[in-house]
Amino acid sequence: MDSINNFVSDVKDESNDIVNVYRDIALPMCQAFQAYHHDDYGTAVDLLYPLRYQFVKIGCSHAQADTFNVFLLHSALKSSERKHQLLAGSMLRERKAQQENNPMNERLLANIAATL
Repeated sequence: MDSINNFVSDVKDESNDIVNVYRDIALPMCQAFQAYHHDDYGTAVDLLYPLRYQFVKIGCSHAQADTFNVFLLHSALKSSERKHQLLAGSMLRERKAQQENNPMNERLLANIAATL
């Protein structure tokens, strides 16, 4: 994390796309992973949710971006904040509409229906 911070602070050119992607997307993603590791699921959600449609900007495939979205979803499910749990329900319904026959979505929707 320090190396990303150093990189974005050392480059002064605001038009540098790589620096902008690191600062605006990669750094908050790393912070979210750290928060999750420390059981701070709410912070992970707050950091990742605004980025959920921007993951591909870091150069990942759509499948890799989906992995980050699943991570966000699990963070929301583990969060103690009700707003995050409701967000997880919304995200799951969106995933179900896009991926009708996905067993993981069905299982998670059933779990969330039982807890809300």
